[in-house]
Amino acid sequence: MRRPAGPIAAALLASSVALTMGGSVAAATSGYHSITPQRLVDTRSGLGVAGPGLTVAGAPTVVALVGEMASAAGVALNVTVTEPSGPGFATVYPCGNEEPLASNVNFTTGATVPNAVIAAPGAGSAICVVTSVAAHLVVDLEGWFPAGSYVPSPVPVRVLDTRSDPSLRLLPAAETRIVRGVPGTALVANVTATDATDSGYLVVYPCGAKPPLASNLNFDPGRPVANLVIAHPGTSGDICAMASAATDVVVDVQGHLTDTAGYTSISPVRMVDTRSPIGVPVVRRTAPGQTLILSFPQQSGIPSVVDTAVVNVTATDAVASGYVTVHPCDQPVPLASNINIVPGETRPNLVLSRVGADGTICVTANIAVHLVVDLQGWFAGATPPLPPSPPTRQHVDVGKGLAVGYLAYLPPGYTSTPGRTWPTIVFLHGSGQTGPGSGSALDGVAVNGLPRLYESGTEPNVAAGFIVLAPQMPDGTNSATRLRQWLTQVLPRYNVDRDRVYLTGLSAGGFYSFDYVGAVGDSNEFAAVVPISGGFPHSIQCANWRHTPMWAFHGESDTTVNPAGSITTAQAVNANCSPTEPMRLTTYPGVGHDAWDPTYDLSGMAPGRTNPQRDPYDVDIYSWMLEHVRSEYR
Repeated sequence: MRRPAGPIAAALLASSVALTMGGSVAAATSGYHSITPQRLVDTRSGLGVAGPGLTVAGAPTVVALVGEMASAAGVALNVTVTEPSGPGFATVYPCGNEEPLASNVNFTTGATVPNAVIAAPGAGSAICVVTSVAAHLVVDLEGWFPAGSYVPSPVPVRVLDTRSDPSLRLLPAAETRIVRGVPGTALVANVTATDATDSGYLVVYPCGAKPPLASNLNFDPGRPVANLVIAHPGTSGDICAMASAATDVVVDVQGHLTDTAGYTSISPVRMVDTRSPIGVPVVRRTAPGQTLILSFPQQSGIPSVVDTAVVNVTATDAVASGYVTVHPCDQPVPLASNINIVPGETRPNLVLSRVGADGTICVTANIAVHLVVDLQGWFAGATPPLPPSPPTRQHVDVGKGLAVGYLAYLPPGYTSTPGRTWPTIVFLHGSGQTGPGSGSALDGVAVNGLPRLYESGTEPNVAAGFIVLAPQMPDGTNSATRLRQWLTQVLPRYNVDRDRVYLTGLSAGGFYSFDYVGAVGDSNEFAAVVPISGGFPHSIQCANWRHTPMWAFHGESDTTVNPAGSITTAQAVNANCSPTEPMRLTTYPGVGHDAWDPTYDLSGMAPGRTNPQRDPYDVDIYSWMLEHVRSEYR
């Protein structure tokens, strides 16, 4: 980790490297041009430099940008240092400026360490890379930002170094503000963890938000680890971090994205974890050469097809030394890498990957390794996306050992990707849709709520990536035993992500959703529950309500089911049970019994639709569901 030192004059000497598009495929967005990764520099082979050989300590390698990139506000690179002669750091900065007090890559003797960098061109449309010790250098190009979409700092600016003040050091599970007053849509910064007391992880997120199940850095004692972060601020304009173990943190700001960048930054969402498993069917390392396919929006909750996905990829528990490459699935695996990994270490890296024409990105490793992928955000396309393909509908009559019949809606791409698992919503209907679970009576389940939206093709794009299962109950007894029996029978029939199964219901189904949590408790199958126009008219046993995230909706003018049912349930749980996550309650003034349409079709998110004295409808329920993973709580 770099500490304050005397200035090193920037010099346009060393070898000059011209970055060109070559044969890569570019995807133009309103604020970012993404390409299939292209290797531009490799000092081991002499690629892009005068000849093979280690860099000279303190002497910058000059990267000259040509074509469209010459006028870019910033370029996205993956910079890897390998075979260093000693411990040290590498710094990337605009040529012509003084070398800043900042670092992008931190390494130990002999290690291979990559990191993503967004760098602004300097004098002569060039970028300089300097290493503090002799080392080999590898540079891969991922894309660039046109003028106006990215505002770089004149040089990287160090805004926080907790080593200078022990009181600022991050403590386990304590939220710490690491950047204040962030301009624009999102901050671009290099975050380094160093001098940790134990192995752990660090996550960066908007201040005021719930810390997500995700990580930006994984660290160990005695080894500084850096990673690029693109983070949006909270309502206060600040960005926070939380670490699982005590550590010092250094933050070097590189710039910020403007509102015209077309970037949507989210609280990170875990898409894949082969250790859990999340997004894969079983706990298993990926095999050498095996490819994980990530689909957008079907797997992630992205509301539309995008040009570029921003993901944090972590490799861990490798059986041998190797590398990981992220690329669009419609292109062959490029000569490039995003992570270099050795046994016994955990390595993260931020990746800006172009999304293939089929809406997918691929993650490929050349060794057996566990992989974790956290979605950080995306760049929207400059042209309107095509609507999602309609789901595949299944009508499954009661019989053949089934407790009840059901309707199923399978997302686009379900049959063509048999190895993928999918987040799943179980929908419980109202009392008017009870029936025998067969024939035309079963089809009646689709007259309201989620099934109606899927039947009519009007479901929000963000809802297109779920399996939806809608059982027909024969009566209104709200039998927990019957629902659990049906879940046991049906969930194994589909490629269900068992860590991301969600329950929702309307009217009688809203009561049923509450009743199931009240009866089964935290041993239930669901990562989160959304009851609508329901209630829980029973005594609350707090042991059953502490670890299941819930969000209740109700119309304040409901004359069929008194809204007090939802209100008093939420108040009682929050006041008496100390839930891991407080139960959310959103009510609609002037809305009657049908509170489900504005909730499911998202029209309830419009300004002025909800009671400001209660929880706002500030994130769509589908994205809210995806933020919750069952194993995080139980």
